[in-house]
Amino acid sequence: KRYGKARTGPDELVAEMAHLSQLHGIGVLIIDEIQNLRVQSLDGEQAMLNFFVTLVNDVGIPVVLIGTPKARRLFAKDFSQARRSSGLGSVNWEPMKQDANWKELTTLLWEYQWIKNRAVLTDEIRQTFYDCSQGVIDILIKLFVLCQWRAILTKTEMISIPLILQVYKDEFTAVHPMIAALKSGNADKIAM
Repeated sequence: KRYGKARTGPDELVAEMAHLSQLHGIGVLIIDEIQNLRVQSLDGEQAMLNFFVTLVNDVGIPVVLIGTPKARRLFAKDFSQARRSSGLGSVNWEPMKQDANWKELTTLLWEYQWIKNRAVLTDEIRQTFYDCSQGVIDILIKLFVLCQWRAILTKTEMISIPLILQVYKDEFTAVHPMIAALKSGNADKIAM
């Protein structure tokens, strides 16, 4: 209500942002879920991204834009925006590869079992976790936790490949299309 008046232009908003950032000691502006940026006009996305660049240049606030692969479309429209969005570097976090780092991560994670019957971590179990998570660490950890909960509830108190697959089937249906897209390696499917 105070700063979003209908006739407030970008220059005035930048000046207000500079004042507010100094007043409140803002050190960085983090904008998450940038792929959901929706604006009314056709040039609105570009104008909004230019506004973020102006914040960095004029106000001195670093702006960190975080989004899914779908957000790449925002920055790929023209060279100058892509260059600006890179700034001092752009980080694209990809799912982990099934390599020595995956082996080390699963070994470390395996130590955090709450169940009574601790299974031996085999390459087959590692492979099953990878197949179900495609290297997305968040999915891996949630799957690991839910497997233990299920093992406790069913009184088996042990993680097994059938248990992992059943928990994935039952509890992760919402991410099955995303996991399938990652498995396919198709960039268009992954962006969707």
